[in-house]
Order: sequence, then structure tokens, then C-alpha cells
Amino acid sequence: MSYIGLIEINVICIAVLIITLLQFKDSILRHLEERILGFTIIDTIIYIVLSTVTKMLYSVHVQSDLYSSNQKICVIYAIMYALSLSSSLLLAQLWFSFIFLRIRKSVYSYKHLFPLFSTPSIIGIFICIGISIYGFTNNCHTTSLQFRRLLPFLIGLNFIYILATMVLGIQHAISQKNSTNRKEAFYLSFIALVPSGSCILQYFIPEVPLTDPIFALTLLHVYVTLLKYRITSDPLTGVNNKIRLIEYLQYITQHQDASKRLFILVMEVDFFKDIVRNFGYEMSDRVIAD
Repeated sequence: MSYIGLIEINVICIAVLIITLLQFKDSILRHLEERILGFTIIDTIIYIVLSTVTKMLYSVHVQSDLYSSNQKICVIYAIMYALSLSSSLLLAQLWFSFIFLRIRKSVYSYKHLFPLFSTPSIIGIFICIGISIYGFTNNCHTTSLQFRRLLPFLIGLNFIYILATMVLGIQHAISQKNSTNRKEAFYLSFIALVPSGSCILQYFIPEVPLTDPIFALTLLHVYVTLLKYRITSDPLTGVNNKIRLIEYLQYITQHQDASKRLFILVMEVDFFKDIVRNFGYEMSDRVIAD
């Protein structure tokens, strides 16, 4: 693929990610899981830039015979490739962190388990650093061969995070009584398989830019989907809110069986103001949630 086409695709991807990041820059200041999602988008932008430079260096210097006479290009290629792989490992860890915080809702547990969560990415980053140092004393062909040999192992480290995310999401989905929350949990469990699959395809067809646009479009789709769930569910109780009720009423009235009657039941909590007055807002929130 030409450099112009590669740059055009990745510029579009970066523009999409920046627009997505700007759309919820205020909300990410309040919730840690949304800050993590913001960092995920930023790391994706960094990954796209690094992978673009790496592919251009690979096309110009590694596939040609210039590497034998230009050691500086070899060193730059090794460093850029190592940085791009490190950012992809960090991306997997950030995604797992986002899902963990969104499901568990426990910042304390996340901070307590953070060293364990970081272990696979730290191992992969140190491997990338080692190969980049290896590139200082070897030619580009040998360095790229080492990267290619270890790439399946690095992808495997990413899949550790993906599998852990799936386990968390499925467990959370099974425990949900609300169908909307259950769908969101299943969605977040399996959506990461799309960019992961693109990484596997990229390994077999390195000349085609697959990972960058798929990463960008996946994050955009995640943001739009989370926005949809957010505006149709109550953040305190997790139940469907008024907007979701109106959508449901519109659906069932438009598809109503003429032979059946339709009833609406409205429920309220007795003595709720007394609960707030005597026990405070925290207890009243627990009553509503229960």
C-alpha cells in the first residue's frame, strides 16, 4: 500500500478518536472508569501514530537492501516497533481496567490488584525493550525476524487480558436481572475480540493496514453503545428509566395484539420522605436499589 493511502486512513482514524475523546471530556473527570476509557483512546492514537511510522520504515528500509548500509534506520525501526507493541499491550491492560471498574465499581479493589493486572503488560514491554536494544547491534532483517518470532507470544499476553475481560463480563451478565444491563455486559465482554482478531489477521497480512481503522471504529462503537445504555438506564439502581419506558411503550402499542388488553401498573415507595428525613440519603438510595 502507498504511503499516501496509509497516512490518509490513519489520519481519519485519529480524527475519529479525537472527536470521540472530546465528546466526553467533561464526564471523564468524574468517573475513574471513564477516565480509563479516555486513556484507552489516547493510547490508541499513540499506537496508530507509532504503527504508521513503523510500517513506513518497514516498507522503505526493511524490505529493501538499504538496511545493510544504514544502521541508524535499523535502530529507529527497532525502537518504533518496540514502542508500538508496548502501546498495544498497554491498550489491552487499559481495556481490562475499564471493564473491571465498570463492573466491580470498586476503586479500592482495582488499586489493590493493580500489580497483578499489570504483570502481563510489564513482561511484554520488557521483551520489547530487549529486542529494541538487540537492534542496536544487529541489522534490520535480524531484528525484524526476532520481533516476528516473539509476536505470537506478545499477542498471547494481550489475549490474557481479553479472556479475563470476558470472564468478568459474563459473570456480571449472568447476575443481572435487567435485560438492558445484561446486554451491555455481554457486549463489553465480546467486543474486544474484534480488534484482537484484526491483530491476528495483521500478523498474516502485514502489508494491509487492518488494526488501526478497526481499533478506531471499535472504540467509536463502544462509546456510542455506552452512551445509548447511559441515557436509557438509571445510574443508581441500574433499572430502565423513563426514556426506556417510553421506547418500550411505543413499541408495544405499535405491535399490540387486537385480541389482548394492555394495562400499565405504576408503583411508588411508601413513606419515602420519612426514610430520607430519619435515615439520610444513603439509606434511601439503598431502599430504592433494593
